[in-house]
Amino acid sequence: MMETFEFLFEDTDDAIMMVKQDSLCLRANSAAKSLFGISPGERMDMLLPLSEHQLWMQFLNSIKPGKKVTSLFNLRLVEGGAVTGLEATGSFFRQNSSVIVRFRPANRSRSGQTDFNPHHYSGIFRHALNCFVLFDRAGIIRDANNRTGFFFERPPESIIGLKVLELRSLFHDADNDYERMSEMMKLEGKAETKCTYLAEDGSERHYHIYTIFDEDSDLYVMTIRDDTEKVELKYQMERRENLSALGQLAASIAHEMKNGMTSIRGFTELIKISADETTMSYIDVIDSEMGRMEALMREFLLLSKPTSKEQLPFPLFRTICEVATIMGPQCMQRGMTIFKENHTDKEVTVVGNPQRMKQSLINLVKNAVEASERGTRLMLSIENYDDGHVLLAVTDEGKGMTELQLKQVFMPFFTTKREGTGLGLPFALETAELMGGHLFAKSVPNKGTRIEMLLPVASAEVEGIPAKVGKVI
Repeated sequence: MMETFEFLFEDTDDAIMMVKQDSLCLRANSAAKSLFGISPGERMDMLLPLSEHQLWMQFLNSIKPGKKVTSLFNLRLVEGGAVTGLEATGSFFRQNSSVIVRFRPANRSRSGQTDFNPHHYSGIFRHALNCFVLFDRAGIIRDANNRTGFFFERPPESIIGLKVLELRSLFHDADNDYERMSEMMKLEGKAETKCTYLAEDGSERHYHIYTIFDEDSDLYVMTIRDDTEKVELKYQMERRENLSALGQLAASIAHEMKNGMTSIRGFTELIKISADETTMSYIDVIDSEMGRMEALMREFLLLSKPTSKEQLPFPLFRTICEVATIMGPQCMQRGMTIFKENHTDKEVTVVGNPQRMKQSLINLVKNAVEASERGTRLMLSIENYDDGHVLLAVTDEGKGMTELQLKQVFMPFFTTKREGTGLGLPFALETAELMGGHLFAKSVPNKGTRIEMLLPVASAEVEGIPAKVGKVI
């Protein structure tokens, strides 16, 4: 944004100054310095005749955010001469609470029919927020603005001269039916599509591409808009709606399952009284499957419960230690070692539902244990992220996940385990989001998985418990 501002500040024939509302000059472009001989730190009112000082101060003080004011002044020039009827238009600049004043001759036409300078429009094209690509009837790219650096991670010079099809090939799920797009242009004079671009850092960006034909220039104008935030917001809303519907369904299913399982448990216990060895082996299978069904029912009931809106401050590392104690026996049975590390060197306080956080961590540790081999390590850690956030990480040395599995890992019921429910990670993700954070998954096949929960740190006013209680190991 500042790059664009700097460009527009200089790229004009008009004299432009940035002044405080007490008339102190903060900045002046080349045209203003040449015309008035003013420099930053000097007072603008010194260029005005005494008779116009009061009018100038009234002009500055009348400029408010969102309000543009225009007035006429007589000014002295640097050569000692003067100019009469100079039009000054002032706009409020919020970033440093100053006023930007543009000076123009009063008789200058505003209709655009005089003093036309195409270079001014070139500046707007070069620094627009959207990406613009111009190509001819043969499909050869003739020009592009500076936003290609953001959208495609390459300067405009690197794509000028290429065929537009080569640009579209950068989208890994693009609708590359060029003939269909051309037909749309012929019939409607426009064409649009939505594509996904895979950036060099591995992130996905969602672009909306709109193309029209400009008869005056005999060129196609392709406008590319970044809709990534909009697409991700829509995805989050759909996921929450799905989880809400899932919760309602889970409540009714769990209720019916509970009634049936109570009866089965009762009759199974009666059969055990008179069962022989062969029958007992069958009953053991029934008990095992019943245990699995009860675990699944508990997961359903957890989703069906309404989310508590109570937000309490609680110590994050202490919660980690409690979960490590709970899951310790299960790790020992599999010959695994569980470690806890606090890299922040203090007890971090977060705000949320402590019981929900504990259950989420149990789910994450349980997943890690079940995905790991004997003799491997499991790490629970807290790390600094920035001034207002920390990362809670669960890292294992298990079999890991493929790129395709990573894309589906937060979808309800998706699981890589034979007896998994696929509800643990969606529950943990919702927990993080309810606390104002997010959940990320990183994995390398046959090397392990790292689940990161990004959480905001509670402010000192909200904590309600000592901010530092020492390092817990």
